[in-house]
Amino acid sequence: MKMSWKSQGRTITPGVYGVKVLEWEAGTSRNNNPTIAFTYEVVSPENHPDIGKPIWDIFTLTDKAAWRLAWFVSACGIKVENLPEMETGSEEFRSVLNACVDRVLYVSLVIDTFEGKERNKVTDYAKDEGQSPIENVDDVLDVPDFIKKKNK
Repeated sequence: MKMSWKSQGRTITPGVYGVKVLEWEAGTSRNNNPTIAFTYEVVSPENHPDIGKPIWDIFTLTDKAAWRLAWFVSACGIKVENLPEMETGSEEFRSVLNACVDRVLYVSLVIDTFEGKERNKVTDYAKDEGQSPIENVDDVLDVPDFIKKKNK
């Protein structure tokens, strides 16, 4: 376990924040559905008291919820329309998630109550237009050079 001293027992004020994607981790929900949890760091607005604070966002990997992960990946600047279908347990899928790390996007936060405790919930994603998009699938996927050349 890593201890984060920054966020214990505290929610971030509802609003829109620029965030940097720090990491992701695969897991399992209480309903035994596979999940992906992303950790973000608040990077804007400037001089905001929550700069540097973490935000957690969990995506359930079900057919009904897949749109939300696609929305997030797109907001990271990855052209999802250029990505092929892939299994969520595949190396290609992990490569797409890895491509989101260190990307900046905007999220809208609200305060939600879960099991009697207040927590932040991300309700919206938007691209940082100042960030270069990732347009080529080969730039996202860890594809060997000989296959890249073959595809061209």
